[in-house]
Amino acid sequence: MSNTVEDLSQLLAEMPGRIGEPAYALLSGYPAACFARLLPGGLDLPPDFIHLRKGPFQLPWTLFFDVRIFGPFGECHAWREGNIWRERTQQENEVPHDHRLKHYYPILGTRVERIEGDWALRTEERGTAVWVPKEWAGDARQRPVLQIDQILKEDPDPEGPGLWGVADAMILGFELKEAGRDG
Repeated sequence: MSNTVEDLSQLLAEMPGRIGEPAYALLSGYPAACFARLLPGGLDLPPDFIHLRKGPFQLPWTLFFDVRIFGPFGECHAWREGNIWRERTQQENEVPHDHRLKHYYPILGTRVERIEGDWALRTEERGTAVWVPKEWAGDARQRPVLQIDQILKEDPDPEGPGLWGVADAMILGFELKEAGRDG
C-alpha cells in the first residue's frame, strides 16, 4: 500500500525515528545517484554531491526518481510518478522471516581510492566509482554488501497451484563480507 507524499524533505526528516539509526538513503536519479546519511540535522551527502543540498533535507528532487531510506528497523521506499511522490514504509518486524528471501548485493568498487571526511570513494579498475559512508569502506579483503530482503506472497487462491511470488523488497542495511563471497 502506498501513500502520496506532500513533502519529501519532511518525510526524510521523520525517517530515523521510524526506521531506527543509523539511517541511510540510496538516492537514484538522472544524472545523479548516491548514498546519503540521515542525521538529526539533515542529509549528509558525499563530497561530490554536497553542492546539491538546498537545505537540511532539501535537494533538487526533480533530479531523482527513487529514494530508499533504510535503517535497522525497516525501510521507506519513495518513488516519483510524474510530478507526484509516493511512498511505502515497511517495518522489519511486519513481515515474518519465513516470508522473505535474504540477498546480499555487492556495492561497486574493488578498492578504496581515498577517504574524505566521513566518506570513502570505492573504485573499479575500469573507472566506476561510488562514494559510501566511511564505515562501509572495507579493504582489499572486505567488500560492502547491501542486505535486501525480498518479501514473498503466497498465491491467495486456495485452489490455485500454491505458488509464491516476490511482492516487494526492502533494504535492511549493509555488511562487510569477504571479497568474492557476496552471500
